[in-house]
Amino acid sequence: MFDVRCLPNPHYVAELRPLTRARPAGQGTFSKTAPNAMALLADIRGFVENWLPCFHSRTTAAYLTVAIGCTGGQHRSV
Repeated sequence: MFDVRCLPNPHYVAELRPLTRARPAGQGTFSKTAPNAMALLADIRGFVENWLPCFHSRTTAAYLTVAIGCTGGQHRSV
């Protein structure tokens, strides 16, 4: 579970608050253009890519769950 509350959240922008990712207007680039957002995403990707082979070699599990936490309940930023 990766906690990304350190990034700006569209929940706290009045005009974005009522939107969800289910509607095209809620699928904007707010989070992708936030400072450090792409760096954090790259770090998470690198972590998974680096550790997935070890996980795969040490367990019989057929999958790995990676979760990214959000605030506000609309799941737009993640």
